Amino acid sequence: MQQLPGNKTSKPKITIAKAVPQDAQTLARIKQRIWLDTYQNKELRINADDIFAKDFLCKERIAKRAEHMQVNDGINYTLVARAGEHIVGYGRAIKGDEFDEIATLYILPEWQSMGIGSDLLSHLLEWLGGNRDVKLGVVQYNLKAIRFYEKFCFTLGKKISHAELTFSSGKDLPEVEMLKPKEKSHQ
Repeated sequence: MQQLPGNKTSKPKITIAKAVPQDAQTLARIKQRIWLDTYQNKELRINADDIFAKDFLCKERIAKRAEHMQVNDGINYTLVARAGEHIVGYGRAIKGDEFDEIATLYILPEWQSMGIGSDLLSHLLEWLGGNRDVKLGVVQYNLKAIRFYEKFCFTLGKKISHAELTFSSGKDLPEVEMLKPKEKSHQ
């Protein structure tokens, strides 16, 4: 990064691009890092062991993620945010029949609050088109994420019930739904 007068650093150039299969392993590492930084919770006894047991770096999971990026099905869309050659965040949107979904939006902690999440989410919402409601799930104690999504007109909804517990230890992440209604011009 360049140094500016007053010992401030300039914002690095961030590029948003469609993810390619070769990005899959890096995205898995980012997801694991975000989960470790965000979802550990003493009150719920969710710890690093629970998160590592999710095995985000499993070769089969990475291969499946790469396959999603390879197929241009018009249903799944994954974008990455790069600072130079380094991926610093990513997001994934899914077009559905009844509603669309923001399935993932992760930004490395040291790159948060720089507008990267806003850029990714804006691109994903644009790709979705605004003709259906958009839903996402957020862990209810992740207040920073909830406030972020509220800036994009998402509102809190009902608690999400999981068919299977989040962790093999029997613990679960308490998620709530957030909803952004379809755009008025599409109603």
